[in-house]
Amino acid sequence: MEVIESGELVHVIERRVFAEDVRRHFVGVVEACSDQALRLRGYLFVYDSGSGAFMRKPELRTRVLPLDNRIIINVLPDHISAESIGFSTGSDGNLELTDGADFGLDISEFSPRE
Repeated sequence: MEVIESGELVHVIERRVFAEDVRRHFVGVVEACSDQALRLRGYLFVYDSGSGAFMRKPELRTRVLPLDNRIIINVLPDHISAESIGFSTGSDGNLELTDGADFGLDISEFSPRE
């Protein structure tokens, strides 16, 4: 059994090396997985510093990502789809990955705001 399996929906955060690096997230379905990489089909989200929000690129794309310490992977529930995922500000002011219905995942880099 693989840790991540084909058909699973995942959220990938690409870690930044420098503060000025582009903040990228990817939400997609695993098409294939090996010990070294994931092949995903889904949507790229890029942080727009002008609006202060993550913007989803409209085109569906396939990405191959190396399995290394530069990415963080969250496995998402089976009942949601990549098309429904977006970002919002949670009730506590933190950044949240959401399907706009019943799913929400706090992905803030810091502890809750007080």
